[in-house]
Amino acid sequence: MKHQGDKPEPRLERIATLWRMRGTSGRNIECAAFRTETGMELRTMYSPEEIIASQLFRGVDADEKIAEAADQWRLNLFAKGFSDAE
Repeated sequence: MKHQGDKPEPRLERIATLWRMRGTSGRNIECAAFRTETGMELRTMYSPEEIIASQLFRGVDADEKIAEAADQWRLNLFAKGFSDAE
């Protein structure tokens, strides 16, 4: 319920899901890019409420930097025994 004077929810628009993987415990994890009020945010998460890692990117090359970071995060998880989710 909104009350007068409450701040609106901050902008968080999912732009793309970059990858999904399955952890050694059998749980799926995903990496997604979001547009926020302050830039582009990359998140790795089990669910929207259970965020594992988050990084904010700004500038004209934000898309490229997000892609590079997502690739690196994926490679790090492969090294820890994760596999591509089906």
